[in-house]
Amino acid sequence: MLRHYGDFNVFQLMRLLLAESDDGARMGERLRFRADLSAAFPAREFTQLKLLATPDRADGVATHSIEISTANFCIASVIGPLPESFTEWVRELAAARYTAMSDFLDIFNQRANILRFQMKQELTMGLHQAPPQQTGMAHCMAALMGLSQPQLASQMPMPARNWLGLAGLLANRRKQSSTIVHMLSLALGAPVRLTPFIGAWQEIDEQDRCLLGRRNHRLGRTSVAGRRVWDQQARFRLDINVADYDALCRLLPPALRQLEPSSEQSGPPGTAHFELLDGMVRLLVDRLADCEVVLHVAASGLRGVPLAQPSRRRDANSWRLGQTAWLLPANEEAARDAQPREVRYLISTTKSLEAA
Repeated sequence: MLRHYGDFNVFQLMRLLLAESDDGARMGERLRFRADLSAAFPAREFTQLKLLATPDRADGVATHSIEISTANFCIASVIGPLPESFTEWVRELAAARYTAMSDFLDIFNQRANILRFQMKQELTMGLHQAPPQQTGMAHCMAALMGLSQPQLASQMPMPARNWLGLAGLLANRRKQSSTIVHMLSLALGAPVRLTPFIGAWQEIDEQDRCLLGRRNHRLGRTSVAGRRVWDQQARFRLDINVADYDALCRLLPPALRQLEPSSEQSGPPGTAHFELLDGMVRLLVDRLADCEVVLHVAASGLRGVPLAQPSRRRDANSWRLGQTAWLLPANEEAARDAQPREVRYLISTTKSLEAA
């Protein structure tokens, strides 16, 4: 890197030089800027890089500094702010090995170039040594999404590194169906299709029901017959095409999994992928509608498992016909022609999970 420094962007070069330091040296100790006093116009921003062996620090750790010669952002240089006559005088003193004046000016050159890199680093995520989710820019993006506080960020069931790239979608509180489909497809790694306004029956609160002669009995105004009403916008449907049976089981809610694992028998595997789906739906929909989830798996993706023969009355790994177990087709040709198997359940934003 010291030989081919001209092939790098100057800011990325400084970042790489700082990243190579494993002795914990500060930026000002690792990078030393000196003015290039040459009268020739520089072909590149950094004209020379040289490795320096500096004395041990107070804590006993030896440091290795990089001396960077540059004419940019330097007081006395061919493109500096000082008059040419003064720059020529400093150049003549340095040629006669009287470097006191150039060393004094390098104090300001060092500070100017370090501040320049630090300001650029604050505005450019690619210049940070820390992980992207720990930068100041990530905090600003989280604030736009309403997830700047740890209590709020815990609502997002994804690592911060994953949802930083989706900040533009999450910052808009008016979620569209295309946004929900796009984010769920990325999070689950499976094709997702959304069908809005499938409707559902909603229970009428006790105080809103009609009691003749008492309350809510004005015909055509407040009276409603029955205890339920049909709400067309109360529910939407998510169709998720999973790859195989194992992927389907990972998206099943706890109510459809085995309650207690048995050491003698093996049941359908369950992981925390459902918690990811449940948390994403609640966050994206903002608890305004219920979600009916339909998992589709091809018949060819099912695996053959013999029926369990429990020797005890208590069977914790019972299979659920039509939910976690199906009858396999007779042969592979019939499996290819068979309709995909479906599993339905409801993610309620106000109640617990229900069967769809």
